[in-house]
Amino acid sequence: MTMPCPEPLELTRLLDGELTENRAALLRAHAAGCSGCRGELAAQERLLARLAAPVPGLAIGGAGAMAAVMGRLDDADAQAATEAARAPRRWGGARAWAGVAAAAAVVLVATATLRGEPAGAFAARGAAVAWPSKVGVELWSLQGQPRRLSPGDPLAPGVPVVASYSNVDPAPAFLLAFALDPEGEVHWLYPGYADARQDPASLRLEGSVVQRALAESVVLQEVPAGPLRLITVVSRTPLHVSAIEGASPAERDPAALRRRWPEARIDELPLRYAPHLAVP
Repeated sequence: MTMPCPEPLELTRLLDGELTENRAALLRAHAAGCSGCRGELAAQERLLARLAAPVPGLAIGGAGAMAAVMGRLDDADAQAATEAARAPRRWGGARAWAGVAAAAAVVLVATATLRGEPAGAFAARGAAVAWPSKVGVELWSLQGQPRRLSPGDPLAPGVPVVASYSNVDPAPAFLLAFALDPEGEVHWLYPGYADARQDPASLRLEGSVVQRALAESVVLQEVPAGPLRLITVVSRTPLHVSAIEGASPAERDPAALRRRWPEARIDELPLRYAPHLAVP
């Protein structure tokens, strides 16, 4: 039986090294004989290379660094639109996929009935994708070229951090992002929280099948050395800073937050805050 073409998101996971060796080998073998998948892989590789290239002439955390990253993403959007206009039946450029939102909303698996049905008969079975799977948030270090943070990475004082997101649901999502230091103290990333008299709401994440960087980067201050846990809370309705600030240290743990907001997507990224790596 011929292997069906994978979703573009799975090809992205292939490039990121997130698939098992067996699945990765199957996809690469399929792409070798499928011009559509081979073209999609090539387009995604071009985009990743473009985003990973150093930004010439910009200081670490400088005002232009964020604009440069955003410009590269916007350029990718424009290129995707041009390619789609030239070849309307293609998926489009890397991470800008025609029909991805619809494909993510409902997954249909067609299985051939080998017994009890005439040859060529198919039974369609499907299920709605859970809402938390439709929204993804990534955190990036802007020390030198943008680098996606991974579990266990060190983070030096003065290094800007920026979040990027995708949201393939038609409705907006809402983001709270904060860090917990070894003493259990909260350090806010998004939204900014510098005035105790205010209670800012979570950031609105509009629908986007393209991974987009937020407009502002953040530098954590007065963080003690040691383990640092970056927590992201993506909810369907707005939350406020007070929901975290008013909680006890135990209630800020991701497991407790998931019990509190079962419909939300709550992720934890463990890092190491390393003052000895301070940026001059």
